[in-house]
Amino acid sequence: MIRQHGTDAQKQYYLPRMATGETRGAFSMSEPELGSDVAAIRTRAKSNGDGTYTIDGQKMWLTNGGSSTLVATLVRTDEGADKP
Repeated sequence: MIRQHGTDAQKQYYLPRMATGETRGAFSMSEPELGSDVAAIRTRAKSNGDGTYTIDGQKMWLTNGGSSTLVATLVRTDEGADKP
């Protein structure tokens, strides 16, 4: 995910560390009552306007969660949404 969607700075920092095992990644997608139905994701991320986001929601079954130091989380935003 970082290789495909990360910034150059994120790639330079994380990819070498992930290759050596210094940084361990995890992916968080599943939600209570929804399982892995990505179309039904309820967890939201709202831009704070300064390049950061506030995440509101619940996740479960975090793959590699116990040993990870970096987590990619699937969330819903309004960015890029079709306008009515």
